[in-house]
Amino acid sequence: MLAPVDTRLAWVARTRDRPLREPRDPCEPRRRAPRRLAFADVVVRSLRPLPVALVRHLPPVGWWLLKRLPRRASEWFLFKLMGEIYREFSEPGVELDDDLLAVLVDPAVEWIRPSSFPDSDDYRGHSGVRREIGEFIENFSEFRSEVRSVALDPERETLFVTVKHRGRGVASGAHTDLDEFHLYRIRHGRVWRLEMFTDHKAALEARYRQPA
Repeated sequence: MLAPVDTRLAWVARTRDRPLREPRDPCEPRRRAPRRLAFADVVVRSLRPLPVALVRHLPPVGWWLLKRLPRRASEWFLFKLMGEIYREFSEPGVELDDDLLAVLVDPAVEWIRPSSFPDSDDYRGHSGVRREIGEFIENFSEFRSEVRSVALDPERETLFVTVKHRGRGVASGAHTDLDEFHLYRIRHGRVWRLEMFTDHKAALEARYRQPA
């Protein structure tokens, strides 16, 4: 439906004397759009001004709240948070933020790769987390991770994350399309154990099994 004639004439009058945009000089470098502030960055940056003693108590309090909120609301928040964290890891040359590690991951964390991997080593501590992520991503010239789903189990204190990895191998140049299932075990609001699987059935069995 067309706007009334008076409205259209008013718009013409407003825009008639507006200066035209000058054409861009092809030799002038194109300005890059500012990088979107990631959801995880917002969380971390909001914690930095707070006293250290207070920040140390936030993960237990946050986890306590997530376990008691409606499941749908908690899983929505965790889906957003985990999605941005995994997406940030996909960026070339990304470095794991020390503040993010301190807030979300226990210093004595166990990081266990899928048993189907040829080098399925276990990694421990924050340095082990950095090493595992770096070694995994350096196998790809192009790499993207996307969180597909997040399931919270308040009683077992676990987080079950389904992830889709896509990339191109550095050595072979072949495209990789891989589904992984990450089982996070939480203690006092921080991850103390992460088990990764490529087999969905094995991941579900581990989800309902107490760790050794």
